Formats: sequence, C-alpha cells, structure tokens
Amino acid sequence: MCKALCSVILLCGFALVVSAGQQQNLDLTKADVVRAKDKPTVYVSFERAGERKPIYARESNQGIWLRMHNNTRWAISFSTESLYIGPKITPLRLSDGRGALGLRDDVEISPWYEVEAVRSHES
Repeated sequence: MCKALCSVILLCGFALVVSAGQQQNLDLTKADVVRAKDKPTVYVSFERAGERKPIYARESNQGIWLRMHNNTRWAISFSTESLYIGPKITPLRLSDGRGALGLRDDVEISPWYEVEAVRSHES
C-alpha cells in the first residue's frame, strides 16, 4: 500500500501541469498567484485508504484516496481514466477570460498514470 501511495503521489506531482495560459506579465509574485499564502501552489493530501472496486483484472481491491489542492488562480490540467460529464462538471472562467469545463469540488476521479519499469545496469 505504501508503494502504491508513493507511486500515485509521485505520478500526480509529475503529471500536474499548472497552465498560466498566455500570460503577458511574467513579473508575478507568489502573492499574485496563490490563494492561501501559507500553502504551496499545488499539493496532494491523504484522505483515506480502504476497499474499492478494481478497474482492471489482477488489480487489488485496496485503494487510496488523495485530494489534490489547487492553491492558484490558474487551472490545472491532467488526464483521467474516463470522461466526466453531467453533474460532475461545471463551467469555469480561466484567468485569461476564456471559458472551460472543469470538475466540481469533491468529485472522485481515476487519474491516468503509468509506471515505467527501469532496467538497471550492473557493473
């Protein structure tokens, strides 16, 4: 379980992209970007661990739930296992004025991620 938690946290960290759009002013300070000044711009917190319905064959029925926090004024984009439509989405206005569809707060998703096997070389 610890290995899975570490993998998901690392993958979420690498997969998250904070997109600033077409920002013209690059002289932004942290105060211009973050909502809560005592928190990082994007961070993940542990919610719970427990049983879940496996998505793929040979997959464990144990899972972890993590909460991603966006503490910026910008949107975050990441890939998910499935398409989320209907009551799970909400219209958003991006910082550059464009409209977009986003997930509502507290929606559970299955993020798309890959674990790549690394071959080690022995000398």
